[in-house]
Amino acid sequence: MSESTEIVVSLRNFVEDAGVYTDGAWEVTYAIEKCHDALCPMDDEQISSIHQVIPELIQLANQYAMRTPGKRVFKLNDYGYDVS
Repeated sequence: MSESTEIVVSLRNFVEDAGVYTDGAWEVTYAIEKCHDALCPMDDEQISSIHQVIPELIQLANQYAMRTPGKRVFKLNDYGYDVS
């Protein structure tokens, strides 16, 4: 299935499916969005360094990007991170 036809679960629903409801879901969703925002201005070298120390931050930011059209996804390639 191509990316354009995949059904994507919204970030809020993703958080609620993890068992977080009401105000907690909003706060967790906001925190995930802020993780993505923090990484966006970094270059590939900085992202690669973050991946070495806190790979979970990259994974979390990608959870946001995969559920929000037009957001950057951080992909590891042979030379480090490719920010697309």
